[in-house]
Amino acid sequence: MKKYIITFSVFLYALVVPYLEINITHVFNPDWTPHVRIHEVWQLITNSSIGVLCLWLVWSKKKQKSALF
Repeated sequence: MKKYIITFSVFLYALVVPYLEINITHVFNPDWTPHVRIHEVWQLITNSSIGVLCLWLVWSKKKQKSALF
């Protein structure tokens, strides 16, 4: 059960959030400076990468506690 809760949580912040933010109101917002957009993309890539690591820990290494920290 823990694996599925962690997987759902990762799905939300690693896939749903980027899907919602890669659009004209965030990443492609012409009112934002390029520097701000770089930080937005950097944050999305970092969160998605951490999500992949968490899924790997949960499903391959069977380390739920490591994935939660």
